[in-house]
Amino acid sequence: IAAIQTEIYRGLTEVNTAIQNAHSLVYAWNIITRITDDVIAIDTLVVGHPELILIANRTEAALIDRLVGLKDYLVLSITGGRVNLMNGVQRTSLINHVLTELYIIQGMVYTIRHQMTMALKQGWLKEMIREYFPMVDYYHRQNTQLAQRIINNFHF
Repeated sequence: IAAIQTEIYRGLTEVNTAIQNAHSLVYAWNIITRITDDVIAIDTLVVGHPELILIANRTEAALIDRLVGLKDYLVLSITGGRVNLMNGVQRTSLINHVLTELYIIQGMVYTIRHQMTMALKQGWLKEMIREYFPMVDYYHRQNTQLAQRIINNFHF
C-alpha cells in the first residue's frame, strides 16, 4: 500500500508541475504578445523619422537574438522523456528564468517606445513654438549671436 501511495503522490506531483508549467507558458505568451505590440508601435513611430530608424533596427536585432535564445530554453524545459533528463523543479526553475528575462525585455522595449514617443512629441512642440511664438526663435538666435560674440572677443 505504501508503494502505491508513493506512486500516486509522485504522479500527482508531476501533474501539478505540468499544470504550473502550462500556466507559466501562458504568461510567457502574454508577455511576448505585449513585446510584439510595443515593437509594432516603435515601427509605426519611426516612419518618416530617419534618426529613430537606426535605434529601432538595433533594438529589434538585439531582441531577435535574445528571444531566439529564450525560445530554446522554453523548448528544452517543456521537452520531456529521454531528450531531457531534468526533473520538475529544474524545469520550473528554467521556465521562471525565461519569464524573468521576458519581463526585463518587455520593460526595456516599453521604455524605448516611450522615449521615442517623447522625443517626437518634444520635436513637434519645438515646431509649434516656432510657428505660434516666432519671437522665441528670434530671442534664441539673438542669444546665440551674443554668446558667439563674447567668445570671439575674449582675450587671455
